Amino acid sequence: VTPTAFLCLALRFSGLGHVLTNRTRLLLSIFPVLTGGLILTNEIHGLVWNPANTAAYATSREFLAAGDAGIWYWAFITYSYLAMGVGCFFLIRLSIRSHRIYRWQTSILIGAAVLAILGSMLDIFRVSPLPPFSATALGLAIGSISVAYILSPLRRRDLLAVTRTTVFNSISDAIIVVGDDKRIMDINL
Repeated sequence: VTPTAFLCLALRFSGLGHVLTNRTRLLLSIFPVLTGGLILTNEIHGLVWNPANTAAYATSREFLAAGDAGIWYWAFITYSYLAMGVGCFFLIRLSIRSHRIYRWQTSILIGAAVLAILGSMLDIFRVSPLPPFSATALGLAIGSISVAYILSPLRRRDLLAVTRTTVFNSISDAIIVVGDDKRIMDINL
């Protein structure tokens, strides 16, 4: 669910929330739901991992080796990286076009996604910086904490700025804000 949720967050954060119709959400949720069902029934079909090797991994503390993964595992990894990459693309595009205030927020969101992707890659290739821990879990934990911080209610001032900009730019009439020194301070699109 995490890659799909990140993609939805990135689309909303970058001002493309109108793309997330009920139909789009339904289409985006098919892959994670199907993957969950396949994981629960993997012993029958072996599409996610090789059921013969499951017992060996259950008794040890090792993670699933890349060679033991099934075809659906690689399909899900591809979907996850694609969803995260598309989300990062829209965030990078937003960061380039946005004011300085929002650049650090989008940078933290992109950094959180990169941490999750790198952690996942480290686990796939069995190269963990802290061997007893999953690099994916560490990347997601650090990324989630940083995202929670930038999107927390304690950052209301930033949220008000985003809301003001959204409302200000969506008004179809021309609005020009002039300062005391007769200079234009702001103008809507």
